[in-house]
Amino acid sequence: MTIDGERRYQELLRQAKQLMPGLAGDHVLFDRIIAESASRQKGQPSRHSHGKNRIWNDRDQARDGSPKERPLYVMYLDESGDHHLDQMLNYPIFTLCGIVIRDGYPTRRINRALGKIKDDCLQSDEIPLHWFNICTRNKHYSILGDPTRNRRFHNDLDVLRTGSDYTIIAAVIDKMKFFKQCSTEPVDSFLPVSPYAICLDFIIERFLHFLWNHGQSKGRVIAEARGERENSELQYEFLRLGLYGTQYASERWMRYHLRPVIKFRQKKECVCGLELADIVAGPIAAKCLNRQGTPLGWDSLKGRFYDGGEGRPESYGLKIFPDPATPDMFQ
Repeated sequence: MTIDGERRYQELLRQAKQLMPGLAGDHVLFDRIIAESASRQKGQPSRHSHGKNRIWNDRDQARDGSPKERPLYVMYLDESGDHHLDQMLNYPIFTLCGIVIRDGYPTRRINRALGKIKDDCLQSDEIPLHWFNICTRNKHYSILGDPTRNRRFHNDLDVLRTGSDYTIIAAVIDKMKFFKQCSTEPVDSFLPVSPYAICLDFIIERFLHFLWNHGQSKGRVIAEARGERENSELQYEFLRLGLYGTQYASERWMRYHLRPVIKFRQKKECVCGLELADIVAGPIAAKCLNRQGTPLGWDSLKGRFYDGGEGRPESYGLKIFPDPATPDMFQ
């Protein structure tokens, strides 16, 4: 992020801090992120710790007057491929995958299932799942060179993806077509320029629809950490959505449903939702590269996409840009 970009980022943070205190209750968090941005602007390393942050109180009632607490859903974000357009020849698409899990028992159940699979097949539950290394059998996954163990591992992953209680909301950019259509000017006045930020906008709009359809629920977003600047750029776009909204979702709608900042976690922490997002993003990317094919893992997840309650996963669960997803991809 440039110096001017850091200044805009800090201003967005200050606006968010003033605008969202009732929802966030978290001035300390905003102050810390502003200080980190100021350190980057001056070229200084950040000295602020990334300990546990106090989060908003979700014990408020829904707008329909229901006395019950609003349910909480967490969306975990991970990507497949590189979003930079100068990397088109290495991998021609970029995929951002969101895995939505209700907070509580469903999360704990997925965590236990992942731990058992890793213990049984990789001989350690401390190995973070990474689809590229799984497919290439690199690093810790060389043990999958044994055909019997490899077959059992993928069968167990298929059972996990098929039977767990989660929902997929993903966005894919075809970088070659995107570059041809949008290299000289923005897609439109509502969307950002970066393919990564565009995918985030697509996913957040659909996540808001999901939350409304599930008891006017609250949501928060957890993303895999990449780097300090990359994280701040993603945070910048998320804050912008909370302050200004999108073409289809108002800023008030964002602030009603979502915690106002993204929380970042490292891959080495083995966060179950992020690990699940990783092993789902890879098959989605492979399917979008070859829509007529059936890549490894696809059959186990094609029924998990959010369909908007209308049986339309190609509209609500998987956004492909510029060419949209089609119903036959899910059949």
